[in-house]
Amino acid sequence: MRRPGGTAFPPGRPRFEFEDGMKTLRFTRREAGFLIGTGILALLVRGTFFPFVSTDFRDFLSLWFDTLRQNGGLGAIGLAVGDYSPPYIYLLALLTYLPLDGLHAVKLLSCAADLVLALYAMRIVWQVVGNKSYALLAWCGALFLPTVLINSAVWAQCDAIYTAGLLACLYYFLREDSLRGMLAFSLALAFKLQAVFLAPLLLALLLKGRLRPLHLLLPPAVYLLGILPAALMGRDFGELLTIYLSQAGSYQELSMMAPNPYSWLNGMDSEIFAPAGILLLLGVTLIGCYFLVSSRVKLSERAIVSLALLSVLLAPYLLPHMHERYFYAADLLSLVYWFCYPRRWYVPLGVVGCSSYVVCNFVFSFDGGFLRVELLAVVLLVVIFLLLRDTVRELRGEAQA
Repeated sequence: MRRPGGTAFPPGRPRFEFEDGMKTLRFTRREAGFLIGTGILALLVRGTFFPFVSTDFRDFLSLWFDTLRQNGGLGAIGLAVGDYSPPYIYLLALLTYLPLDGLHAVKLLSCAADLVLALYAMRIVWQVVGNKSYALLAWCGALFLPTVLINSAVWAQCDAIYTAGLLACLYYFLREDSLRGMLAFSLALAFKLQAVFLAPLLLALLLKGRLRPLHLLLPPAVYLLGILPAALMGRDFGELLTIYLSQAGSYQELSMMAPNPYSWLNGMDSEIFAPAGILLLLGVTLIGCYFLVSSRVKLSERAIVSLALLSVLLAPYLLPHMHERYFYAADLLSLVYWFCYPRRWYVPLGVVGCSSYVVCNFVFSFDGGFLRVELLAVVLLVVIFLLLRDTVRELRGEAQA
């Protein structure tokens, strides 16, 4: 038995592995110890932030959790608890049976999802780069990324759950397993509407023949299965079907501290600019797909990672009514992108830097801070331009080859 680098494992020496088809990721005992040790350290660091009570938890999540606990846990999933999708409410209901207060239970759930998304970040880097050191660094980077740490351990938000699904989706598409890829995307979408930010990539993969049209039935099927238990327990079925539509109409501001062009337009007529932003994203997506189809380029693994990052970055940048945390998936994918293109350090620096600032500004109440979100929108525009330029050059090179 030999390692991917060519050196043999010492006879009888313990090893740990993830079976990834032709690219089996094997760890020596020391490497596995590093993997486990950094995971434990990440949880311990998160534990120090558990006493912090965010306004979102105090005003919303704590009320949802208490309502579920007081009404019998799973027996209360038929109640109209919160405006999140039912699968997340089911998990909260299960947590009510543990001898934990709501604050620790909610944060523990999100921290567990942090480990899953870091695992898939590591596997993507291994799949694309084939460098074990980079893969282990991707695991560490994902666990200690500022927005990831703050989102789960400080803010008590659950963006790690749907983002773990998006990373799993990307990983399985890189392995040319469209069934598992769409299943992972469907699970992500069943938890959070923001999973749709990856839809432009899926459209491109569909047009390039990397996604079977029949698998497009999975997202609505999984969503229906996800709301079925709540409906059977008495919650209004029509209300369950339109949860995401209700969420989309909850906020009228063009930008909620999101570093995008709408930060310059807050106070303007939302009915005019909001449809224009949606059409702009649709137009950019269709132009990109036309380029991919007409060039007859065969997408490499690195190119798919680039397109995935562009997808989850352009969507919250061009769409209206975005929150400050909606660049969460872009933060993770910019980290993965960096390991695929080490010389393009400016991409994760710009994306994670801007995202981290606006998130910290909101969570810790900087009262505006020392940077204006309008300025960060310009910085992010430059990063998107450079990313788009590099991606187009690479795709043109592949087409010529």
